[in-house]
Amino acid sequence: MANSTTSRASARRAVGVFAPLAALVIWGCLVPAPVDCGYIFADHKLVTAAAAGHTAGLTTMLSWWSRSDANAADSHGVSALMHAAQSGHTEAVNVLLGAGADAEAADTIGDTSLSRAARAGHVEVVKALLGAGADANVANIRDGSTALLYASQRVHTDDDASSTVYAVVKELLDAGARANDANMDGWTALFYASQHGHTQALNALLWTGGADANAANNAGSTALMCAAQQGRAGAVRRYSGKGRTPALWTWTGTPRCFMRHEQTTPR
Repeated sequence: MANSTTSRASARRAVGVFAPLAALVIWGCLVPAPVDCGYIFADHKLVTAAAAGHTAGLTTMLSWWSRSDANAADSHGVSALMHAAQSGHTEAVNVLLGAGADAEAADTIGDTSLSRAARAGHVEVVKALLGAGADANVANIRDGSTALLYASQRVHTDDDASSTVYAVVKELLDAGARANDANMDGWTALFYASQHGHTQALNALLWTGGADANAANNAGSTALMCAAQQGRAGAVRRYSGKGRTPALWTWTGTPRCFMRHEQTTPR
């Protein structure tokens, strides 16, 4: 009996301690005041709204929540701007940039809003980010990929997709992207454009960006070998006049382009 009385008394004391705090949090969620749930919930809501492209919600939160942060990020360091850019929500991107979002912020592996937009082929978002001062040559820390490398990696499924790759590549080159920057495996944008048959992008890389047609990756293969292996006749023809000859053979006697992380030891 005594133990039961003691337990009830302890429970009442606990309620007495935590009830005011709970009430304060609830009040902060309902009333825009100096103590609000902006500290607790606003970042998550802002990131969610950005990912969904809810421009009106973003505008409301960034103006009404006095402590909302335009640079809010999720637990992986992916900011609201990165989410909006990756999803192609141009209006949301512009709202966030206008509220002070950092166009050059990177996530935990070093990818930026620009690299995410380039990888997804969102041309208008790429333009907006470059206009806000995003650096076209930032490389991530995972494999050294840049926005230009990401843009060139998109799989060629139809003419519209290839035109989108070209449009993004052109915007990046015009903004000063370096065509000869390579990832940790020695692959440049030219390798990916050749592999996937993005002939317009390949032209831009060669003739506008000054990409080195003779560059070899870490396995000793060239971009031309990539085009040949994949049967990209249109891409192969683009190399005429750029110093490449039809000598496509490696030590195996077969046109070959070593993929990333593929075994490269001669058999």
